[in-house]
Amino acid sequence: MPFPITLNFQVQHLFNSQQITFTLNSGLTILVGPNGSGKTQVLKALKQHLQPYRQERKIRFVTAVRLASLEFYRSNSDGQSVYNDPNNANLGLSHMLTYRHQAETAIGDFQTLAVRPDIQIKIKERLSSLFNRKINLEWQNGQLKVSFISNTGASYPSVFEASGLLNLVALLSALYDDEVSTLLIDEPEISLHPQLQSFYYQEIMKIAGDPVNRKNKVIVLSTHSTEFIFLRRPNDICNLIFFNNAQHPPVQIQPTTPELQSRKLRSLLVRLGLNQKLAFFSYSPLLVEGPSDQTICTALETKLSIYLGASGCQIVPVTGKGQIPVVYKFFKLIGKKPVILTDVDSLADNLELVNSLNFNEQAEQKAVEMGAANVRTLASNIYNDYCNLIQTRWQDIAAKAEQTTIWIGRNLTKDVLIYKKRAGMVTILHANDTYFQEIPNSADWKRISTRIKALLGLLEIGGCFILTKGYIEDYYQFAQVNQGQDKAETAVEEMINIEDSPDVDLIEAAYSDIIRALKFAAQAPQIDESNYLAGTILSAVSPIIHQLTPGFTDERAKSIAHEMVGDRSSIFNFSVSQHGDTVQLSVDNKSVILDIEGFPLVFTPTSNPVEVVKDRIKRKK
Repeated sequence: MPFPITLNFQVQHLFNSQQITFTLNSGLTILVGPNGSGKTQVLKALKQHLQPYRQERKIRFVTAVRLASLEFYRSNSDGQSVYNDPNNANLGLSHMLTYRHQAETAIGDFQTLAVRPDIQIKIKERLSSLFNRKINLEWQNGQLKVSFISNTGASYPSVFEASGLLNLVALLSALYDDEVSTLLIDEPEISLHPQLQSFYYQEIMKIAGDPVNRKNKVIVLSTHSTEFIFLRRPNDICNLIFFNNAQHPPVQIQPTTPELQSRKLRSLLVRLGLNQKLAFFSYSPLLVEGPSDQTICTALETKLSIYLGASGCQIVPVTGKGQIPVVYKFFKLIGKKPVILTDVDSLADNLELVNSLNFNEQAEQKAVEMGAANVRTLASNIYNDYCNLIQTRWQDIAAKAEQTTIWIGRNLTKDVLIYKKRAGMVTILHANDTYFQEIPNSADWKRISTRIKALLGLLEIGGCFILTKGYIEDYYQFAQVNQGQDKAETAVEEMINIEDSPDVDLIEAAYSDIIRALKFAAQAPQIDESNYLAGTILSAVSPIIHQLTPGFTDERAKSIAHEMVGDRSSIFNFSVSQHGDTVQLSVDNKSVILDIEGFPLVFTPTSNPVEVVKDRIKRKK
């Protein structure tokens, strides 16, 4: 069965019924992507579509919930106070042996282990050498009983063994089973710590191959773990299939893809670090300049509850001058939607980054409205005019520009023009009208500032955000940045202060450039429980307000509220009071987990409940 093998098929209820195409370029193919993107359903579909290639052997699918049959003995699964007797646990009945390759749980693999002495030898040796364990399998009244023996000689039922070890035994049994020519595994990493994952991957690599050789098998697995992603050669990327969501078909790079021939891209692939590989599982990688930027972004994400991870975003620090365009192109190639947050020099030095970006129709249309053929042409015109001003009229802005941290901390061995362009851009982007009025050629400088800001707006539409103050350290509000000081330590100090600061308004104002990038990358509205709570309050109190008269009681208010919103009324405390001729309804929040400002609310018969709730109920910052 020579590789590559190309499969074309549809999966019911996925990818808008579009046909998907997979190519198995080698013995191991890995499906990566976020939860809910269709990986498990595709694995199950492959059981059918790989039938013609099974070499008259079996195709085996192993589910992610492979220990399900043991859970009635390992945990209080149904809420009753007594665990099931662990001595009664079994891993299948003798009459099930015929169907062990169709079983999708560990039952099938332990039964294989029970009837294959050669597989037992392989697994027993590894358990003994690596974990100081022995395994014992025996049939009792037609039931397969599995027990373990520790290094002290004590024997105990399988349900008392660590789930990681049980998973590993089952996975190894499936892997070594030469009656199987094709093995499909859903999330092999479950319950395995990273070192065990790495060990299992090494075992996979010994067996993955052309099943014409009975020792080999085709292996397709889905994973959320970077331990199963090793790119030793650039073409290894072709063994990964990237899932992004259930609406769009997955993406695979083929060995003939022209971009894969790029020297820079090939170099990037073989030195991808942990953070870059984590982004394989995301939908929208956020590319930042380095570890310090990652630290600050993480602090702001936490402080402002932006929830990047839940939105399918992964912060990826990119190190090395000029690497962001390369990384950006790579993530675009595998179907991701990368967002960029980069230092001002990415725009001030040259247009390499701008020219690498893919702009959407909205950005291109705005460029046309501004008199240019497209965004790149507009950027080129603006940039050339800016560089001309810097070269011919530097002295107009030199006094202020030479006070920026970019200029003060410049590398004297580099071309001074580079630092003029960087410092000049920071200066004019943050100058006020008074400053422009006081410098020579003020109209020209203000005009170019306005044009650059317009360009920045177009870049942000395309997902590229520039640190207009210079570098990430220029945004710090708490930590002192000193020459020679470790940047990582300073970033951690700033992070701690951001997370501890009560002044959210200060942080939002100071870090506005970064926060816009984070919110763009999240591509999701901010979680605000006050919106849902406000609707509940209005539904509950509107009919109460209509009936507020002298003699109205707390109990009557509670009764009406429950009638209107059911059990949700228990969130609130309702109390009625008389103030002169006016009856008032007070509503307070009884919940300790809903952090909402504005309570208690007070209503009178003449209150407009919509306005009261709108003015008072807000999410706590």
